[in-house]
Amino acid sequence: MTIAGQQQLHVMKNAVFALWGCSLMLLGLFSCKKDELGRGFEMPYVAEFNIPPGINAFDTHYFYIDNLSSRYTSLLDQQGLTDEQVKSINTQQSGLYGIFGDENLGFISEASLRVFDERTPNDWVEIAYRLPTPLEPGSRLDLIPSLVDAKKYFSESRFSLVVVLRLRNTTSMEVPVRLNLIMRGGY
Repeated sequence: MTIAGQQQLHVMKNAVFALWGCSLMLLGLFSCKKDELGRGFEMPYVAEFNIPPGINAFDTHYFYIDNLSSRYTSLLDQQGLTDEQVKSINTQQSGLYGIFGDENLGFISEASLRVFDERTPNDWVEIAYRLPTPLEPGSRLDLIPSLVDAKKYFSESRFSLVVVLRLRNTTSMEVPVRLNLIMRGGY
């Protein structure tokens, strides 16, 4: 190999190395890290309800889960925090699951999870949703967390939820469903 060829090879190696280094730096700058969310603690909730047989695809169906304990003060005590230190409470994870594991939730076209206070039922926020839903989700339908701060509701001693569903077709049998919800208190 000639000297000019060796120099070109050396320049190309350096260029590839520089490009690789820049790629790693950009990846580090734009990657999502849990540390960027700040410190926080989990607030898990589980509730069950039944989707009855024979409900149609033309209406919107509301399944109320009333008067749940937030356990907010006990969670704060466990963390050694005060209410003033908690900056926000956001949805970390949420989903609808067939209790027996053999249900197919493919009949659900749209899903919304809303939180409200029973004293003011018209004042609610959507904390998770799924639109559109997969055609064949099986017995598990994960919901997408919304970005809303729901501290107003979860910092109270009790709160209520409503699962709002629109269906693709009429249900043929009763479907027992478990709602799993994990909120995140950020401080």
